This record gives sequence, C-alpha cells and structure tokens, in this order.
Amino acid sequence: DLANELTSLPLAGLAVHGASSDGFQGAPLRFIEDLVEASSLPVFCRTEASAVGELRALEHHGVAVTVLGSSLFDGQLDAQAVAHHFDS
Repeated sequence: DLANELTSLPLAGLAVHGASSDGFQGAPLRFIEDLVEASSLPVFCRTEASAVGELRALEHHGVAVTVLGSSLFDGQLDAQAVAHHFDS
C-alpha cells in the first residue's frame, strides 16, 4: 500500500489534489478517508469546495489541512466566514 510506504519516509504529510463530496471535483471522499486511515502522516487536501459543509466533511474524515483555490477568489466561499467557522 502506497500510504504505508510513504509513511516510512521523512515527510511532513501527504498532499492530495481535490476531494469530491456532493458535487465538487477531484478524488472521491472515500479515497481521502482511506488515505487518512492508512497513514500516520497528516493529509493535506486541495479542493474547490463551494460550501462550509463540504469543508466540514473533509474535517470529519480526518483531513488535517484544506487548501482552497478559486472558490475563495470567485466568491463561492467567503474567507471571513470560513475562518469564523473553523476558529478554535
């Protein structure tokens, strides 16, 4: 399994481009969940999520970091609102 092989390397984490859940493009959410479960490394995911609920789904599945792309720039997501929802 690739995730197990990568875990033995001196990496800061595993980066995945995209995740799909109810309409946004990229890797299937089940793949992301399996990757998180198989690896002891944090998983970073770049996504074009268009709603906070989609970001919450990634958080729920164990994604450590989500990198947002054009969804912030084209107004699908409001940066202040996203920051407010995930402020600890």
